[in-house]
Amino acid sequence: MKIFLIVVIALAAVYILYRAGMFIFASVIYKAAFGKRFDKNPLLKYYSADDYNLTVQAVQTKVGKNTIRGFIYSFYPLEECKRLVIFAHGIGPGQCAYTTEIAYFCKNGCAVLAFDAVGCNLSDGKKLGSLEIATKCLAAAVQFADKDERLKAKKKIAVGHSLGAYAALCVTQFEQVDGVVAFSSPDTPSGVICYLAECAIKKSAKKLKPYLKAVSRLKAGKYANISASMAIEKSGVKALILHGDSDIQVPVYLSAYAYAKGSNVNKVMCADKGHNTYNTKRAEEQLAVLSQGLAKCGSMSGQEQADFFSTRDYSAICEEDMSVMSAVSDFIMTV
Repeated sequence: MKIFLIVVIALAAVYILYRAGMFIFASVIYKAAFGKRFDKNPLLKYYSADDYNLTVQAVQTKVGKNTIRGFIYSFYPLEECKRLVIFAHGIGPGQCAYTTEIAYFCKNGCAVLAFDAVGCNLSDGKKLGSLEIATKCLAAAVQFADKDERLKAKKKIAVGHSLGAYAALCVTQFEQVDGVVAFSSPDTPSGVICYLAECAIKKSAKKLKPYLKAVSRLKAGKYANISASMAIEKSGVKALILHGDSDIQVPVYLSAYAYAKGSNVNKVMCADKGHNTYNTKRAEEQLAVLSQGLAKCGSMSGQEQADFFSTRDYSAICEEDMSVMSAVSDFIMTV
């Protein structure tokens, strides 16, 4: 009997240690992915509002203890803009990576409200922390618009890319918006993180999924582990979901596009497109070259870095697919 008890206790201890180890491993993955700030890369060129003759008004609001900062953008007088695009950026240095898209919306009659998320560029925060922080920041942006005298009467459309697209779909569970546009949205954060981990550590990554969800719950609270497709279907809010059939950052089978249903959802599959569905194929190819250069920075001299990055054609990298962008603009204007 004593031997049996010893065996049971030993097995229980092994099980507990295994689960604790997996939780710690999941926490390490989260820290590696999100435990840092995302600021502008000094080697790269970012377009500004001045490049597109946009008017900007600086704004800020709170997300927890952190102040997030951004701008109200417009091309026409603000009072003439009948639609407000509330823009949510993807992982990276914030709205500055999307000035071309912001300018397009402005020149097509919208005002645009865009904040940098916690831990990104203009905003406070020592780190991004989690994918779900984007939903929390977008919710704060909607609340800001609802109270601001310049913006509150306008129809509000949440528009986002990647991480921001996930936020745009999920924010409908917390705040009232009139429409959603989602470029390249994952369906669940844990699904994408598990996929990225699987690329690195192969099959054992699948066992991490419940532990990634647990870490997410600790970090994001009520914003954690939401299915974007279920959120938008449940909300009934009109949505346009676009995805590239060649997206390797968020493969189609892990996307909100794959699972979203309902009469309120319109889906567009962009043929031969990767993660930046709003850009031309040529732009995505140019961006891939730029990304390869960034990956090789550690082996370049200062002069080699300057030569490589200063000679990139940034206008080509930001070249928009007008068929995609006009479809998005038409959707926004009919909401």
